Amino acid sequence: ADLARVQGFFADNAALVNLVQRLPDELSHQIMVPFGGAAFFPGSLIHTNELLVLLGDGYYADRSAKQTTEILHRRGMELEAQMEAIKATISDLEAEAKFFESTAAEASEGLVEIREEYDEEDTEILSSKTG
Repeated sequence: ADLARVQGFFADNAALVNLVQRLPDELSHQIMVPFGGAAFFPGSLIHTNELLVLLGDGYYADRSAKQTTEILHRRGMELEAQMEAIKATISDLEAEAKFFESTAAEASEGLVEIREEYDEEDTEILSSKTG
């Protein structure tokens, strides 16, 4: 669930980078502006090199398209790092699940491996006390 959510954010970020890079190519863009829940009317985007960017915690700043693209690239790198961390966690959990499945299968067959560390010093001390 988290991986899909972060992958969605990453895809949205990539699409936004593409849009922000294309906006300054023209002085204005003709668009359909949403008005209410179901209505649209024709309008245009002007000042396409001026963008209001969320910096965090409700703080916004006016930035150029180039500066905005740099910010979005940094956010994309953070999202990639989050995706890699989630994938690593999933991989670790899958390996752990395989281990427990094999252990449970052995236990159901009646095969249980018992391992104890062998320490020669403890053995020598015990043999000298008993002998």
